[in-house]
Amino acid sequence: MRVASASPPAQHGPPTQKDTGNVTHVTAGESIQEAIDDVPDGSTIFVHEGTYKEFLIIQGKDLKLIAVGDVILKNPDVEESLSKKKGMIVISESECTIDGFTVDVDGGWEGIYAYGGPYYGTGEVEVTVKNNKVTEYERNGITVNGEKASGSIMNNMVVGQEDSWWANNGIQIGFGATGMIKGNTVKKNVWIGEGWTATAILIYDVSDVQMVKNTVEEGQLGIGVLGNNNKIVNNYLEDGTWSIGVYSGTNNKVIRNTIVDYNYGVSDYGEETKVHANR
Repeated sequence: MRVASASPPAQHGPPTQKDTGNVTHVTAGESIQEAIDDVPDGSTIFVHEGTYKEFLIIQGKDLKLIAVGDVILKNPDVEESLSKKKGMIVISESECTIDGFTVDVDGGWEGIYAYGGPYYGTGEVEVTVKNNKVTEYERNGITVNGEKASGSIMNNMVVGQEDSWWANNGIQIGFGATGMIKGNTVKKNVWIGEGWTATAILIYDVSDVQMVKNTVEEGQLGIGVLGNNNKIVNNYLEDGTWSIGVYSGTNNKVIRNTIVDYNYGVSDYGEETKVHANR
């Protein structure tokens, strides 16, 4: 069995056009991307209730993007999303918060993708992704990749596709990134092919990531770990094939997780893994 980590090419956004103050409001019928382009560094953008059909790129600018009410960000072009491996929200060289959105990938490539590091030719990115719902992605729901990337991913609902043509992952921190994954619910990450597997929460080639109090349901691999000193603590996993797999690395901790209706329990191929009090 092989997990399939996602590493799309770097994407770049348009330049800032003008400053409009530290707080900006976007209402239905207006463009979120235009607001991102216009506001100065350090701004907060409140997006009000409605459906917005656009891809968003946040690059080189610190900001908070906060949904007010029921805000749906819907894929405007599924074919473009797939052919260009394009995420719905792409973040680089930014300290950024994404809070409270429904991100409807609608069968397209990816939901929220943050990246930073030499591989991408970019600087640091630090993201907080919380209270969102990300659905119907072919590749990944929420991704933080790269040696200069860090992410706090909290209290999100991430729902994949049960007939995906790609081995999709719900939440991924990978390729040298750091972060925390806490209090999320991740469902329906299934791939219909052979040789790879879909994973609800994937930690790939990273160290010191905490996965705490997440709920994983209805998928193939629940939590996959490749790296060192990561903690998988107090998670609830129900209805899948492989529950928790430590496939490489040293000194990972798998403690007090609840596993229900999985074909396989904890699998440990690492070194000095501490597996304790799981049930």
